[in-house]
Amino acid sequence: MHEFRVTKYNPKHRNKNGNYEKEEWTDFSDVGKSVTKKDYELIEKTYIRAAHEFMEFAHVSDLKVTDLESYNGLAKFKDGQIIPLESIETIIRPILRHQIWCRLTNENGFVHFGYDYYMYIGVIAFNKGTISKIEALGLFVEKFKSPYKH
Repeated sequence: MHEFRVTKYNPKHRNKNGNYEKEEWTDFSDVGKSVTKKDYELIEKTYIRAAHEFMEFAHVSDLKVTDLESYNGLAKFKDGQIIPLESIETIIRPILRHQIWCRLTNENGFVHFGYDYYMYIGVIAFNKGTISKIEALGLFVEKFKSPYKH
C-alpha cells in the first residue's frame, strides 16, 4: 500500500524533525479568528476532492466507517457503516470540523485524519497525475505512513 500525508502545509516550512514552523490556522474553531469561513470551506472542499481523487484512481467505490467517535452525540453514522465514494463528503466534512472521528477503510485504500488538519491516504495504486492534480488544487502530498493504522 502506498501511503501519503495530504495537507495544506508547505513542507518547506518544516524543520529537520518534520515539525511545521509557520503559524497557520489548524482547526474549524479558527473560523472567524485566523481564517474566514469562505477560505476555510475552500480548503475543506479541496481535502474532500483529494480523498475522492485518490480513492477513485485506486478503484475504491466505498469506505467503511471504523472506530467511530462522536463528539456532539449527534453522529449520523455507525461503526461498520459503508459510505459510497460519491457520498464521501458527508463524512469527511464532520471529521474535519471535529464533530466526529473515525477511520475510513477499504481493502484497496484508506483515509485517516489527525490533529491540526492532517489527512493520511493509503491506496494500492496511484499515479503522478493524481498527485499533480491534488497539488494544483493547493495541497501538498508527501510520502508518509499513517500514524492511525492499527
